[in-house]
Amino acid sequence: MSYLALARKYRPQDFSEVVGQKHIVRTLSNAILQERIAHAYLFIGPRGIGKTSIARIFAKSLNCAKGPTPQPCGVCDSCAGITAGSSLDIIEIDAASNRKVEEVREILDNVPYMPSQSRFKVYIIDEVHMLSTHAFNALLKILEEPPAHVIFIFATTEPAKIPETIVSRCQRFVFKRMTRDEIKTQLKHITEKEGKEAEEEALEILADAADGSMRDGQSLLDQVIAYADEGIKASHVEMLTGALEEILSKEIITLLAQKDFNKILDHIGRCENQGADFQVLLSKLSRFIRDLLLFRESRESALLFHESQSDFYRELSPSFPSETLVLMNDLLAEATRKIRFLSEKRIFMEFLLYKMVYAETLFSVASVPVKANRTKPETHTPAQDKTSGSFSWKERALEKAGEENSLYPILEKARFAVNNKGILFLGWEDPYYFKQAQARKDQIIETVHAVESGIPVRLMEIKKKGAPDQNPDKEKKTKKQAQKEIPEQILEFKNAFNGEIIEQRRNEDA
Repeated sequence: MSYLALARKYRPQDFSEVVGQKHIVRTLSNAILQERIAHAYLFIGPRGIGKTSIARIFAKSLNCAKGPTPQPCGVCDSCAGITAGSSLDIIEIDAASNRKVEEVREILDNVPYMPSQSRFKVYIIDEVHMLSTHAFNALLKILEEPPAHVIFIFATTEPAKIPETIVSRCQRFVFKRMTRDEIKTQLKHITEKEGKEAEEEALEILADAADGSMRDGQSLLDQVIAYADEGIKASHVEMLTGALEEILSKEIITLLAQKDFNKILDHIGRCENQGADFQVLLSKLSRFIRDLLLFRESRESALLFHESQSDFYRELSPSFPSETLVLMNDLLAEATRKIRFLSEKRIFMEFLLYKMVYAETLFSVASVPVKANRTKPETHTPAQDKTSGSFSWKERALEKAGEENSLYPILEKARFAVNNKGILFLGWEDPYYFKQAQARKDQIIETVHAVESGIPVRLMEIKKKGAPDQNPDKEKKTKKQAQKEIPEQILEFKNAFNGEIIEQRRNEDA
């Protein structure tokens, strides 16, 4: 077939044709003019923004018959061969399909040989992050001390996957995403070259759908030209691209401003019937929310994703407080993370939009603290005393009992403590008062519940300090006493063999 896709037909052939990436073009052009050619370059950036195209132009500039020059002639054998992809000295490798160490070593075996007809042998390795660890290790030595006639150009969309040992041996160039204006201008240039008429709105939708990738924009334009009989209209683009979700999300914003959940439910059903991608719908909706917030705060249309929608934002912005827009964006971000794993996406969308409709009431948007009404008295612990502005448990219980009550002296002798489970323990060291407390247990519990109803109460006897079961040195003293009772003959036997007495038993029958 003789047809050539637009992305290939309008690929830039020299630095002057490159759209965007001015900082890359300037640096490489000056490097050629100053003869500061490095042996390895790393091109970093998203897809479809010209990494491979600039690598080819750079190779063409280095090997041009009139060069090295930043303006290759394009007609010499070297330039023509690189343009046609037939040059033997420009080796393009797809690392995704040549990622094994054996394949890389096979390529590197040819590195020492001189170029067949050019000044430099240039290796362009695309998606270099796909190489295996062993393949990267095989590259290390040749990158450290390459032959003077060899230049490596690596291109990648995921630089984090490339070992630092490789990155440190290269000059790094970070490519930027294309702006919508740059893509729109280039697409308009292509339609004029192709003899097609295109509506401005259609080009704007195409530029927005390209999402920063010139190649994606050109591929979409190619598809739209094939669909349209004559001129390219916005309706054609909406039919063939993701503009459906753009339109539907704009309608959702309007319904959110009206807070009409029933209409939103009908709209979600229509989205599903038209085959809308709910994940794309969330992304488009997030852009509208972001634009609304920026329009409220700055009123500068240049900052918006949809500059032509300023009248739309001006009409709706009073319906959305800034705090609500921030909350909506948080809901959308969380929903975008979850929806890809769900089978019932429509139900998920319905609940999400319900939250967004009633965001101001379902969530604390203004973050106003609410003071709770206490219906019960506060629980106090022994750590609280009069110096902290509140009574202790014991003081409050004595106050409830009253000094004239016969229960008063029993409670006065008690110790109060609350454990971490909320149980109140009352303990007595004096056995007499403990027996009195057990006899009047119901009255004590009743008095305590008068202070704080419902708290569990336990009575216990506290052994006096120094009692056998409370003595921490009990075990040590028992061992010393036992050692004193060991017969002298056994001690001599132990010392003679440098042994240790573990246990001794007395024979009761002896």
